[in-house]
Amino acid sequence: MGTQNVQILHHNIIGSTNTEAKTLAEKGCPEWTVVVANEQTSGRGRTGKHWHSPPGGLWLSVV
Repeated sequence: MGTQNVQILHHNIIGSTNTEAKTLAEKGCPEWTVVVANEQTSGRGRTGKHWHSPPGGLWLSVV
């Protein structure tokens, strides 16, 4: 895998990078699509628990 295969989608504010990545994957986006946000308003962890993700952190999900 080279960097030419990575697609980075940046959002200033998003509900959840996990939710967006899942939606994109279901629509057939390429592997190594990365959803990045400066802030999440509805971030969630692997078990569905709320994930506090204020501005200034690194919030991302990879397909």
